[in-house]
Amino acid sequence: SCKQKVVVVQSPPTESTELPVNEFNSSIEGRILDRQKGDERYGQPFVEHFCIADVLIEKIMRNGQNYHGQYEVGDTLRIFFHFTLESTGSLFPELDHPLPGLKAKDVFEAELTEKEGEPPFTVYLYKRKIPE
Repeated sequence: SCKQKVVVVQSPPTESTELPVNEFNSSIEGRILDRQKGDERYGQPFVEHFCIADVLIEKIMRNGQNYHGQYEVGDTLRIFFHFTLESTGSLFPELDHPLPGLKAKDVFEAELTEKEGEPPFTVYLYKRKIPE
């Protein structure tokens, strides 16, 4: 008798719960390249915490209705993180599922919300991908 080996292929595990979907926004998988704190115009808590990142777009997982080719895989976007790039437990206790924080080289999934101003893209909630 020969035994067959069954290999189950799973996508890498992610942290936190399912992300909400807004049909206008695109979903991306990105890698944090660099982080910075906000300047005075951002106010608290952004002047004291990392909240802006240069993000390498590694995958576009879903094109939202607002997508018209403004970025592609391989592009680097400057993105504002509404709940900062820090762990949110004490900063934003109102979040049901605290965000783990993101540092350089971390990979995450998120929806990109496009806004007027600089930087033009905002991330609200994200899932940090756990390295295999």
